[in-house]
Amino acid sequence: MNFTEVIDVPFRVAVASDDGRLINRHFAKTEQFWIFKLVDGRFYLDEVRDVQPVAYDNHQEKLLRIVEGIEDCGMAVASEIGPGAAVIMGQKGMEPFVTGDTVEEALARIAWRQQKNYIAMHAEKRARQNCIRIFK
Repeated sequence: MNFTEVIDVPFRVAVASDDGRLINRHFAKTEQFWIFKLVDGRFYLDEVRDVQPVAYDNHQEKLLRIVEGIEDCGMAVASEIGPGAAVIMGQKGMEPFVTGDTVEEALARIAWRQQKNYIAMHAEKRARQNCIRIFK
């Protein structure tokens, strides 16, 4: 893949919440994640997903199984995320996000950031294309 290709992949966020309104769960203690999908600059609930694996003696293995249960998401949002979970998320290309906000407030900030990143990415792409035209 080169830098001129644009891939339209939906951006999903896994939210650790008891009720879908408040971000009030610790990542490692969450049994369900509310999965939101970004569409046209707004988040919509896609599903509520069970991720609590069977009991493991090894905490790292438990964290790995939880992350694997939501690895189609680009970000996980929780009231607390430990360093072990954050490292595993990073290895899977996910971003941890810690907040105690309401789900609506957090998703609005994330949508704004994604839009800002999208604009910056396409501005850089246009600049590179213009440089290529100049040097041809």
